[in-house]
Amino acid sequence: MTFAYWAIVNTTSDTIITAAGGSLGTPAADLSAGPGLGTATYRGTTLGGIVDGATSGNFRVLRGDIQLDANFTTGRLDAAITGTRLANPDTGADLGAGPTFQFTGATIVDAGGAASPGFQGSTGIGAFTATMNGAALNAGTGSFADLAGGFYGNRLEEVGGGWYVITPTEEISGAFGAAR
Repeated sequence: MTFAYWAIVNTTSDTIITAAGGSLGTPAADLSAGPGLGTATYRGTTLGGIVDGATSGNFRVLRGDIQLDANFTTGRLDAAITGTRLANPDTGADLGAGPTFQFTGATIVDAGGAASPGFQGSTGIGAFTATMNGAALNAGTGSFADLAGGFYGNRLEEVGGGWYVITPTEEISGAFGAAR
């Protein structure tokens, strides 16, 4: 499994016009290996972009560690993005530490048929919650967060997908890949 991220950024208005991330590989056919696992921890890397609308000309590349904890018994998945670093997209120069994120309660789904099993969570839907640097991301704070992805390999050995966060002043998104 491999993953990628790209973005088209309006550097005049500091907005991400469009961005996408995703993963490619041999998707799991179903979640039949899940009950035998009970729980599984996946560790990997995330790569994305961040724009802070409060400061002009500051699109930055974001790279960090991601850990996803799947509970196949409850059908829930949590993810933590830590150790993030920001970089200048033109020079690659390190710009210091970036934000941390916690996503809690994404739903593990096995749609069957042609759809591959995966997970999905969006703030304001069900029990899914998210934080950025410990602060809640929800409609009450004018923020939104989403995490989605799929399982790869016959024994659910890998996960990959994308995430995004919108706050009143920032747009942040990324893609990830991780293995157990």
